[in-house]
Amino acid sequence: VSAELAAQGWTVPPTEANFVWLRLGADTGDFAGACERAGVSIRPFGAEGARVSIGDHEANDAFLAVARAYPRRH
Repeated sequence: VSAELAAQGWTVPPTEANFVWLRLGADTGDFAGACERAGVSIRPFGAEGARVSIGDHEANDAFLAVARAYPRRH
């Protein structure tokens, strides 16, 4: 997931956990809404960013599709 996000142009901090962090700033709510409309569950944190848990292949692919379609990369 991290490698695919980076290939899409996202900045993804290194992680050794079962989630990735996206620094979305003021776009956090908008990105969370895009995920919700696609049936993808993420954990937004105010205007800081979102924690995205790594799931099964289907869930990861659904999340990556939202990330790919989102117009503003961070």
